[in-house]
Amino acid sequence: TVQSPAASRFDATPAGPTVRQRPWEPINAPVRSAPALRSRARRDEVLKQFGVASNPRYATSPSAVFAWDVTRAMGAELPAYEHGRAVDLRAKLETSGGAEGWRQVSEIEAQAWANRGSPSLIVGRATRGPDGTAVPGLVGVVRPGQLSARGPAVAVGGARACPAIPASDVFDRQLSTYWVHD
Repeated sequence: TVQSPAASRFDATPAGPTVRQRPWEPINAPVRSAPALRSRARRDEVLKQFGVASNPRYATSPSAVFAWDVTRAMGAELPAYEHGRAVDLRAKLETSGGAEGWRQVSEIEAQAWANRGSPSLIVGRATRGPDGTAVPGLVGVVRPGQLSARGPAVAVGGARACPAIPASDVFDRQLSTYWVHD
């Protein structure tokens, strides 16, 4: 059942059903969306209910877990991938995402989709840091809003959990791709 969002229903505190310590277990979020019911307000409520910055589920899990939870609540679940890692998700999107309704788009189009209330992601490629150590990939949910010189605002789970941060503050935009769900 898809529920209607209520004004100011959620703040930075995660909704009870979204707090689950085992990141491999799916969440039945109280606010859900569906293609026929997309709106900017509903999408905002879907994002808020997870309380990404204060939810223990995201503190120690890969960023892709938060993206999975959000897209699942939006009726556009991410394709199955191994280990919940962004690099695995990106490979899965590139090879079979189209069959599951996902397609790669420009940054501008990703922002437009988010503004309409549709699922929109940024997926960063794993890179190497200055000391040669591996820097894992990252997944963020594009938030509704204005596209700025620093990219769209994104919500990110994992070690860098933040409900809204410019994409360029956490992603190498040259090594990242944007994805939307039709």
